[in-house]
This record gives sequence, structure tokens and C-alpha cells, in this order.
Amino acid sequence: MKKVLLVTPYFHPYLSGLTVYPLELLKPLARSRRITVLTLKHQDALPDRDRHAGMDIIRLKSHLKLLKGHLNLLYPLHLIRHIRQNDAVLVVLPQLEGGLAAILARVLGKRLYAVYLCDLDLQRGLLYRAASYTATLSAFITSVLASRIITLTEDYAQNSPVLKRFLPKTVFIPPSLPKTAPASTAFLTGLRKKYRENSPVIGFVGRISQEKGLDVLLSAVDFLRDRHPDIHLLMAGPAPTEVVGEQIYGQTLVDRIEREKLPVTVLGRLDKTELAAFYKFVDILVLPSTNRTEAFGMVQTEAMLHQTPVVAPNLPGVRVPVKLTKGGLLFEPQNARDLAGKIEDLTGNIANYRPSRSSLTVFSEDRTSAGLRDIL
Repeated sequence: MKKVLLVTPYFHPYLSGLTVYPLELLKPLARSRRITVLTLKHQDALPDRDRHAGMDIIRLKSHLKLLKGHLNLLYPLHLIRHIRQNDAVLVVLPQLEGGLAAILARVLGKRLYAVYLCDLDLQRGLLYRAASYTATLSAFITSVLASRIITLTEDYAQNSPVLKRFLPKTVFIPPSLPKTAPASTAFLTGLRKKYRENSPVIGFVGRISQEKGLDVLLSAVDFLRDRHPDIHLLMAGPAPTEVVGEQIYGQTLVDRIEREKLPVTVLGRLDKTELAAFYKFVDILVLPSTNRTEAFGMVQTEAMLHQTPVVAPNLPGVRVPVKLTKGGLLFEPQNARDLAGKIEDLTGNIANYRPSRSSLTVFSEDRTSAGLRDIL
């Protein structure tokens, strides 16, 4: 049985596109390959060793937290040890240490592949800019050395400053649709009782970060209040002050909601059955991301599975689900007035934008797993 090492800064149970896509990508492969995940602890309480979805997870202790990342001072030694024990290495990008893992894999004679999720574009201060530059350099080194690069869409790759240089060896594997959980009847009933008088009800699902564009979404909701006094925004995901490296930004959002008395409710983390009920209840899901740090937005296809239309930014990769399914509208990134206009257009004509299940077949698990098996 072939042994594969996945090198990634975050993994299950951390929830983001950085973890969900590699997990879903490798799940089918774990039936025929021995997969080991080398990652760092994002929570001290997590076990050093774990097993999930047929994969062995090794979590290294975090010696230092820097911005959104974690550092282990002995990381190069751990890399050498585990690379030697495996036949192939998959490096998840972006990550600051990706270039080091790629160099060591090639020096040790292992097959090297990159899973390129997005560019890192953190334009908010000297340290974040330095992290973005380092991650970009790391991605470039890894891409040069990798035999194949796996990414989500051709649209994103063609517009990425790094990936567009390596298109001949890039493979496009869109994320597979999640397994739909039954909607929690109790949670759905609770939402209907509490918010049934509100219209439209806008949904947001995800982490709180500046790149997610929540300040733009709040401004759009504010613009719409005059014409839609009963509008309400429901937010599902970690609390604004829980996300690593985003606590200050999260608090500014909380303060703004309270100060401006915006019609917003933060529901917090939801389990799969609650999230299914959430998608069924909201009229529209909005993904307000602002830049190329967002490469797809898997919450879009999750919402579409429940026939909930989406408003998403017209960004490379992110616009693909809406364009393929016709299940929503696109707005100009970072333009709150355009977002407000698209929300209004959609709420006035929701029936014509409900995505059909047949339009989502391009995101089937069979196509995803077949694409990866051909490489590994």
C-alpha cells in the first residue's frame, strides 16, 4: 500500500477551506492509500496523535503563535522524519513552511505534489504583508518542484500570480459536495418562531476575518434597511472574537452592530443538522469575500444543495458556482451598494434563481476522487 504524507498548517477539527477541501479530497483515497497528516496544534487540548476518516493525524506542539500561524521550533526535524517514512508528499498551500517541505521531499527522493488552495493576500500592516510575501515565495518554490499541482478551478489558476506560471502541470479538481445531513427540526422551528416576521433573511456562514468582507455585508444591510425595515442577517460560524488573529477585527464588528443597531444575530457554531436547517431557512446566502484569499467558497454549494440562492463576489474561482449553476447573482467585490442591489434583485425573484440538484453534478465526489486517483 502506498504511503502518502499530507503537510498542512491546519487540519480537522479546524474548520475552513484550508482544511475541508484536503480532507474531502483525500477521504476516498484513504481506502487504498495509507495517509498520514502532519500538522500543528491550533488548540492545546487536541491529542498529539489522532485518527479521522481513515487518516492518521500527527499534531505537533505549537511553540510560538505568530499572527494567524503556529510555529514548532523542531519542525524541520519532524518533516525529515515523516517524509522519509512515506512514498509521496502533498504540501497544502498557502503555508509559510511549504517551500521547506517541498525542498526536503525532493532532496529525500520522494514524489511531490502541491494542493494549492489560494494565494495569501493580507494587505493590513507590515507583518501581514511580510507573511503574504513569504507564503507567496513558499508557494512558488513548491510549485516549481512539484510534479503536479492540484487546485480547485481553472478560472482561479489563470488569474493567480503564481499558478498562471504553472498551468501545464496544474490539475483542476473542484470540491465535492458535502454529504447532506437531515435538518434539525427543533432548530428550524426555533428559527421560524424567532425570525418568521423578518424578510428578507440573509445568511452568512464562515469564519470572521477581514478578507471575508463582513464590513461590506454590514454596510449593504444598512443600505437596505430603509426599503426593507424587516431585513435580518443571521451569521453562522465561530464567534467574532474566537478566530485566531482576528479578535480585534471581530470586536470592531460587534461594536458596530451594537452602535448602529444593525439587524444582525450571531448564532455561533452550528452542527451539521443545525446548519442544514439554517440553509433551508434563510432566503439568500451571501459570500462577501474581498480578494484572492478566497478561491471558491464551498458554503455556496452547500447552500445550493438546499436550493438556497447565493450572492457572491465576481472574483476568480469564487464566481464559478454561480456561473455553472445559475443559482444566484454576482456583485462587484468590496462594493456595498452593488451588493445591496444584488440582494434586492434576488429577493424579488428568488424562484428563478433556485439552483437545481442536476446543476450541481459537476461537484460530485466520484469526479473528485477519480481526478486524484489518476495523479497518485
